[in-house]
Amino acid sequence: MTFTATRVDHLSQLAPGTWCPVKTSGGKRTAAFCCPNGHKLALTAHAILPTGQAFVTADVVSKETEVGLLIGTVPSVSCPKCEFYDSVVLKGW
Repeated sequence: MTFTATRVDHLSQLAPGTWCPVKTSGGKRTAAFCCPNGHKLALTAHAILPTGQAFVTADVVSKETEVGLLIGTVPSVSCPKCEFYDSVVLKGW
């Protein structure tokens, strides 16, 4: 199953099931994402394809126990605050 998140233009507009483009302090283009349960997270540990599909990077997979994320089949996004765990496409990436 794939979860499709809708784009918003500002962090203040993040609501369940939406995403917003952001840049890391190092200048990497990424996304802020709000899971369907309302938890906000930055997808800094993900690679995002031109299609908007988010993939967990190999670095995160190797540190699975260190960061406490639930990582299984990629592509995936796992919310550390609830049970949301799904393949995610960022519509409008």
